[in-house]
Amino acid sequence: DTLGRPVSPVTAQLLRRLRPTLHDAPDDVRLFFETLARLAPVIPTVRGLSRHLAVRQSTLMSRFQRAGLPSPKAYLAGMRLLHIAWLLENPGMSVADAAYRMDFSSPQSLGRHLKAMLGLTAGEFRQRFPFAVALTRYVDLLVTPYREALRAWHPFHAGQRDQGPHAGAASR
Repeated sequence: DTLGRPVSPVTAQLLRRLRPTLHDAPDDVRLFFETLARLAPVIPTVRGLSRHLAVRQSTLMSRFQRAGLPSPKAYLAGMRLLHIAWLLENPGMSVADAAYRMDFSSPQSLGRHLKAMLGLTAGEFRQRFPFAVALTRYVDLLVTPYREALRAWHPFHAGQRDQGPHAGAASR
């Protein structure tokens, strides 16, 4: 664990899964994913994430854009799906329990979220996306295709030269 604190099972498995892909990425990239995994259950919006990171939302979004990465919303929403998948793997966990643990206002709100993101009901999500599948999907969609950009990225540094191969073009 990069922060020196115990991590949740979701965070631990995510970091283990990312290690081979991001073994030569800057430490702050791994710290970003760890922070995102820790915060996703309680911070559902990019606005909340940017507040927690003490950076303006527009600055956070531009750091991703300059690096050629998907939006912070994509990473946060995907991470929240990982946590939901983890919770729903427990047969004793109801969809309502998972919804409230993930700070949704109701089970229906979670259902609408899953329908909008994946076109699935909560029950279908539970069947089709056990945690291992959800984790593979997250890495395959949001990490592996962006391996080179992530290796050059410094998410917590504002310097233009630290923001990936497209930083100069984006600032002109």
